[in-house]
Amino acid sequence: MLPSFPALYLYPLNADSFVKHINLTNNQRVKIGRQTNARTVPAENNGYFDSKVLSRQHAEVWEENNKIFIKDVKFEWDIHQRREIESRGAGKRTI
Repeated sequence: MLPSFPALYLYPLNADSFVKHINLTNNQRVKIGRQTNARTVPAENNGYFDSKVLSRQHAEVWEENNKIFIKDVKFEWDIHQRREIESRGAGKRTI
C-alpha cells in the first residue's frame, strides 16, 4: 500500500550510508545539506549528510500541487557555473 503523503527517497551510492525516507507534508520545505552540529546529525528521515562536498545549506525540497521541487540555496557551484567550467575544458567534477 502506498503512503497517502508525498515522500522523497534517497538511495546511497556506497555501502557506508543508508536509504533516506523523507516525508514531504504540510507544505514543509526540507533542507538538504552537510552536518554541522548535533541538531543536523544525518538520519534516515532528514536531509543531512556527513559529506564534505555538500554545502551546509545545499538545497531545499518540497511538494506543491502533487509535484516535487528542489532548489539550490547558497551553493557556490550551481548548475550554470558547472556547465561554464566544463565548457572551458576544466573537466567534469562530481558534486
